[in-house]
Amino acid sequence: MSRLSSALVIALVCAALDAGPAAAQVSGGVKAGLASSTFSYTGTDPEAQTLTSRPDLVASGFLIVPARQAVSFQAEATYSRRGVRFDFPDERVDYKLSYAEFSG
Repeated sequence: MSRLSSALVIALVCAALDAGPAAAQVSGGVKAGLASSTFSYTGTDPEAQTLTSRPDLVASGFLIVPARQAVSFQAEATYSRRGVRFDFPDERVDYKLSYAEFSG
């Protein structure tokens, strides 16, 4: 996460904690689900043609902080895993990618 994004998230949390009566309007939540990725193989090895998509986890949390009557800020963090499986005659190879995204 960049320093600007970190500073923005910290400022939003501090504003929410110092909002007094408006703090009751701060909301947030959690989302979770499944992700599926597709991998294209363009090689010439006929044994490597069997590949399987791997469904995996996506989870995120968010916080909505009102600033004015018609304006609010939303910060969100998302974790996702993706991958693909190659089935060769004598072995199985799994490629997995895990990453986190932060926005605000």
